Parts: sequence; structure tokens; C-alpha cells
Amino acid sequence: MMKSSGDLTLIEVDGVTYKLSKSRAHLVPDLREVHGGKWVVSDYKGAEPRMMSVESQARYADVLVQRKLQELGEIGNQTRVLTHWKQARGKGSTDICFTIVDNDVISPYEDAAFDDEDHHLQFSHNALLYSVLRNMGGGKVTAVLFEHDRHVDFMIGRSGKVLGAGRLSSYAATEEAKSALAESLADELKRMCEEAHAKIDQIIHYGFLVAQAGAEDSDTEASLSGTLQGFGASTNTGSEETGGWAQSTAHSASDVKLDSEWVKVTAERLGCDCNMQKATRLNLDDGGFVMTGLPAVLKHLDTADSSSTMAAKLSYVSTRLAPMMLFLTAVVTLLLFFTGWWFDKEANSIIFDESLEGQLTSSTLPQVEGAVSQYDNGVIGFSEKLASLRDSMDVQQILHDLSAAREDKSIFIDKMSVAFDQQKKPIIKIVGRVMDPFEKANQDYDHFLTALKRVKYVVKAKKFTTDITQIFFNVDLSRE
Repeated sequence: MMKSSGDLTLIEVDGVTYKLSKSRAHLVPDLREVHGGKWVVSDYKGAEPRMMSVESQARYADVLVQRKLQELGEIGNQTRVLTHWKQARGKGSTDICFTIVDNDVISPYEDAAFDDEDHHLQFSHNALLYSVLRNMGGGKVTAVLFEHDRHVDFMIGRSGKVLGAGRLSSYAATEEAKSALAESLADELKRMCEEAHAKIDQIIHYGFLVAQAGAEDSDTEASLSGTLQGFGASTNTGSEETGGWAQSTAHSASDVKLDSEWVKVTAERLGCDCNMQKATRLNLDDGGFVMTGLPAVLKHLDTADSSSTMAAKLSYVSTRLAPMMLFLTAVVTLLLFFTGWWFDKEANSIIFDESLEGQLTSSTLPQVEGAVSQYDNGVIGFSEKLASLRDSMDVQQILHDLSAAREDKSIFIDKMSVAFDQQKKPIIKIVGRVMDPFEKANQDYDHFLTALKRVKYVVKAKKFTTDITQIFFNVDLSRE
């Protein structure tokens, strides 16, 4: 489900958070200070997109990736795997594109989302990379580039399938460094495509470049000197355009614009098309500004791309769908009413016409009455069935109780639904898993059920299965 027009958009890039509007970007020191439904797109302190092949079934690929990287010493034990895409290759192998985030990095975001009274969904910038690849790449082999500060994050793929991903960074803010990075990027993209036996057909580029304003005096140098982050910026003095990071020849902030020449050069080296997303200027509160193509690509994000918990995503989707479902219910009810009224009118008209013609027999009348009575009985039967349903469920409260019962355990709720038993009472059905070795997972599972019982839930049925690293469970609950 796409983002609602009423939700706010917050972007965190290179350690700074901005709230985007149509023409401005406001600095946000603390997420808790922003009220209203929001989608937060974060780089999670510079977490890079990665690609790997593992000998595992697709459902266990993220677990095996985490274990493999821990064995290699690349990550610690307290980490999280955010999976953007995975696909089985053969019977026992899986390709997976993912981001590794430390728990102490992602936990503050999850705490802020949990404490938020409004809808609060979290996304990774790398998930945005994949959503652009999925929705804009089509059947072409596409390289999506996200330029920010002195970094370029990239993802290559075709028809939603990822062929490679990573990040390259420049060592300095000089023309030579920019050229070297563009050359290295072209070589890296070409190498990944050769390994996948493919050729890049197009490059899609968008960026996020920040300029902090100084004194805008036409008689002095460099109102933006040394403050423009990223090598995709240039200044225009009226006589010539100079590429590179911040130049000292700009006479005002309005002279600065995006320089896409390096992207075009990279596309020429690869022999492919270049699709530059339109850059929008967003003014900052301190007089600076942002040049970014993010507004053109954020529309491709979907709730399925979110790194938030399943409970948060379900809550968002259910709230968004509620007005639509109410509207559809009202429309269906009106259609049923007018359909019944029309049939009733037609039946009475037939009876009246036949009586005038003297053709209505004693055997005909009961059949007509029976037809009308059958419709009335159907309406009455539906009303009785609707009235027999007992109780109603507060979905928001259930989601809150489930999240609270999880505490800090490695318990994940994959699916929650509500059904009705033979007595027409609601039953909450939960499908989930515990990502720990069996002994600890079993303890966490029992603790989870105990916590639910303390808040007036009754376990109607339960079962679980296990493997080496986790257990899977199904639980049916009711309220006292």
C-alpha cells in the first residue's frame, strides 16, 4: 500500500533528519517532536546495501547470512538483517540483497515508533533503492544511483531481480577525486554485470545535496564555499559552469544547481541511457537549501518495503482501509435495498396486471407470495446472523498487547487474524516465530503466553514446530 497524502515524510541522511514539504526542508532534532502520521526514511547511520549468495532455502537465507558474517568477524552478535529482496537459485541456494544494522542503531527508531500515538513506519534508504529498481527498471538491466555527501549507493537489477549492490565513496572534495570515483563506479558496475552475464541498459540517478548558506554578498567570495555536500553540485557565475563539490565562485545561493555531468560520463562509459530524476530545491530554515530528487522517487515506496514490525504495518494498512471498507459496505447495503425494492415493485406490478386481465388463478397467487416471502426471509435471516455475532475486537488494543508481551524477546508476529467460533465469539489467530536456540526460544514462548494471560487473554489452542535456530508457533486466543 502506498503512502497516504496526509502522512509526513521525514528523511535522515548522513546523520541529519529533515521533514520534507512541498518547498521546504525543516531540520528535525528529535523524531518525537514531530506529530502526525509519518514515513521515516533513514540511512541507519550509513548502513550499506549488500548482496550475497548462501547455501540455504529462501526462508532461512537472512538467518544464514547473519551467521555467516558473524563467523567472518564482519559483524557482532547484536545485529539485524533487513532483507530487501531474495530469490531461490536452484534447490539449495538463495540470492539475497540486504542491509545489516546494529541493534543499538535501529532500537531508538523502533522505540520512537512504539511511543508514537500516530502511525510511524520506518524505511531504509536501501529499500528505496530497490523500490525504484522494481518500479522504474522494467525489463531493462538498470543501475539505480543515490548520491549523497561524497557517497554513491547503487543497486543493479532487472525486472525486480537484484544483480548487485554496494556503495562507493570519494576520498576528498576535489575534481580529481570526483573523476576517480566516477571511473571506479563505472568499473564496479561493469564488473558486476559481467559476473551476471548482463549489460546495463540505463542508469537512474537521484541525489540529496545540502548547501548551508553564508553571507550572500555579490561583492565577496563564496557564500557557499566549502558547505555544499556532494560532488553533484556546480555553481553558475553567468559565464561558465564549474563542476565539483562547493566552488568559491558562487555569488548567491540561487546560483547553485545540480551538476549531472559525471553521471552522463559514467553512462557513456557503460554505453547506456541516463535517466536523471528531476531535482527539487527545498529551502532550509537557516537560509540554506537542499537539492534533491527524492520527491520524484519516494512515491514508489510501499508498506511492504518498511523495516517496521509486522504489527505496525498491519495497523497502518487496517486504518487506511477502514474508510474504504465502510464506504463499500454502505454502497453494497444500498444496492441490496434498492434491488429488493425493485423486485418487490415488479412482483406487485405483475400481480396487478394479471388481476386486471382476469388471468390470475388461485394457483398462481401463492407462487407470487412465496417469491416475495423468500426475499423477505433472506433479509431477515441475514439480519439475524449479523445480530448473533457477539463482542467486537479493538484491533489497536490487540496489537498493543501483542507488542507489549514480546518485550525484548526475539519474537516475531508474522500474521494476525480474527475469526468467529460456533458461538459467534471472536477468536484471535496468531502465527509467529522465536529466533533463538530451542531452549531459550521455548522459555521466551512460554513467557510470551504468560504475559498475554496476565492481560485477560485465554489460550484456546496452541502448537509449535522447531528447527535448530528457531521455533514456529500458532496460537488461538480469546478475551475474558
